[in-house]
Amino acid sequence: MPDIVLDTLFNNPNLNKVVYPGFVDDFNAADGTLDVTTDGKPWIFQRSGSGVNPVWSRSDGAARMEAGAFRSSAVVESGSSDGILTHTIRSAGTNNGGGVVFRSVDGANYWVLQWRDTGSDDYYALKKLVEGTTTAVEGGATTVSNTDGDVVSIEFIGTDITVSVNGGEPIITLTGQTDFLTAEKHGLYSSTTSKDFSERWESIEFVAV
Repeated sequence: MPDIVLDTLFNNPNLNKVVYPGFVDDFNAADGTLDVTTDGKPWIFQRSGSGVNPVWSRSDGAARMEAGAFRSSAVVESGSSDGILTHTIRSAGTNNGGGVVFRSVDGANYWVLQWRDTGSDDYYALKKLVEGTTTAVEGGATTVSNTDGDVVSIEFIGTDITVSVNGGEPIITLTGQTDFLTAEKHGLYSSTTSKDFSERWESIEFVAV
């Protein structure tokens, strides 16, 4: 009797798709609303408190916020609260507004790395947003200036957080940080409102560990 060859390829829409932790977006899809990452995960727009709903978009191969309330974010449900979040700055802009968030519970509670600390100081600073209020973190301020093109990595594993720029030694090292430990949303941040929305993000990637 000849061998029986079975076609094992099938497409059952009732089967759950496997979703792996992490995400990546190079923002090279067509210009328009920031909808899904390069690997197909949806972007979620958040805001702190009342105000205009944020609108995030892709433009010329970069992400930007084009409208929104004070302290707005665009995050991805990553599937992991621990990992390395890396992003590249195309333009830090002129309004001290850009950065990234990680371990976001919602629009009012998360960690944020700001590209500019306060006023005209072009210094990286790590802070927390707690119930909509920005809270300084001991050891989170730096005197390290941002530069367009910087590649910034934040590693957060358990209660430890480190921040490095362009593969160099950490500019921020924190231990014993217990806030938002189980939150799995990470992404983009802007405190700009009613200004020129000049901040641009070249790319972002989260690798779960």
